[in-house]
Amino acid sequence: MPESMVGLVRQCLEKAPGKRPASAEFTARTGIGGTAGPWLPGEVFDRLGRHAARLLDLDPRVRTPGGPVRTDATGGMLPDAEPAAPPARRAS
Repeated sequence: MPESMVGLVRQCLEKAPGKRPASAEFTARTGIGGTAGPWLPGEVFDRLGRHAARLLDLDPRVRTPGGPVRTDATGGMLPDAEPAAPPARRAS
């Protein structure tokens, strides 16, 4: 780690949130700012989206009346009906 970053890293690791640098201070000290590109490369972002869609297919709380979430040829989610309503609770 560059010696110039040691102090900032120590501040970021402080247990008390008030002792950690604010985002503006962090940005000023690192030079990392609003001109940065997307956080993830497009391919990784797309893969995460497809993975999330498959996980939703496994969750019965988010299934549509017609079945699992539909996807297009690339695995991207397509608009579908609203999720099915949760089962009614029994009266105690």
